Amino acid sequence: MTEGNESPLNSLVGQPQMPDSTVPSPPVGGSAPGAPRPSVPPKKKGKGKIVAVVIAILFVLGAIGSCSDKGEDATTSKPDAVSQQETSGEVPGEEGTIEETQPDPEVVKADKGTLTEYLSTYSVSDPSAFTDETAAKYQNALTQAEAVAANEAATQEEVDAAAEALKTSYDGLQIKFNEANYEELSYKSVARDPDSYVGKKLMCTGNVLQVLEGDGETDVRLATDGEYDDVVFVGFDPNILDVRVLEDDSITVYGTCLGLYSYTATLGQEISLPAIYADKVIINE
Repeated sequence: MTEGNESPLNSLVGQPQMPDSTVPSPPVGGSAPGAPRPSVPPKKKGKGKIVAVVIAILFVLGAIGSCSDKGEDATTSKPDAVSQQETSGEVPGEEGTIEETQPDPEVVKADKGTLTEYLSTYSVSDPSAFTDETAAKYQNALTQAEAVAANEAATQEEVDAAAEALKTSYDGLQIKFNEANYEELSYKSVARDPDSYVGKKLMCTGNVLQVLEGDGETDVRLATDGEYDDVVFVGFDPNILDVRVLEDDSITVYGTCLGLYSYTATLGQEISLPAIYADKVIINE
């Protein structure tokens, strides 16, 4: 280039640069006036609702978990409570109260020693030898005693009652009358040796010299063979007769010899006579 024709660029060297009026610079910290603002995405209104729903769900889940834990605790503690009840022996009553169950009382077995002894002692080989009435009573008592003896659950009261009934029925046995079982009395033989006749069954006939009636027993002095000196003392239960025995009656006596019976007479002398307790008395016509 020639001197004088300076380049327009050279004319600008050393001169302050002016801002381009056509392209304004944006102000610091903001947009240029009139320039469009950058687009900002709008706030979503549904986001707060979602957060609230999530919080509510978490709260519900927490409440369910708490109830589940409580249920498990209750279920877990229930066997413990039952176990404690079983250990302590207590069960709930009808009204919800705790009642203590009582243990079963110890069973005490009755003492059957006396009953066993009576079953052996008071036995009868031939019940038919006794009167039907007394034999039936004895048989009933014997059957009951055997049943009680075999019963493991029998009480002491039942055992004692069975033993007493057996003894009483045995003592009440009455031998069935049979004339063939009685030996005719020989007064002199009995008077001479009364002890050898004790317990023997004798029969004698005579006249009544005297009658003594008492409670439950009637006694007579009986002259055998019509001899006043051959007197036998006879006692009997008045219930075996339907009528009374009177003086001067002729009677036949069947009974058991008791040996000698001694008593004091009115005049003070002691008299001893052979004695018989009668099983049967017949008033002779």
